[in-house]
Amino acid sequence: KGKVKPVHIVDVPGHSRLRSKLDEFLPEAAGVIFIVDALDFLPNIQAVA
Repeated sequence: KGKVKPVHIVDVPGHSRLRSKLDEFLPEAAGVIFIVDALDFLPNIQAVA
């Protein structure tokens, strides 16, 4: 079996005021996962389109 490696997960909110925090973690990141909250997206669908 393979070795078990620890995983460090950071949750960065999408709010523009806090988005700059992402720059602190990106240089060391091996990957990025984006999650879109559909409840936030649907009321603003015309603005996004």
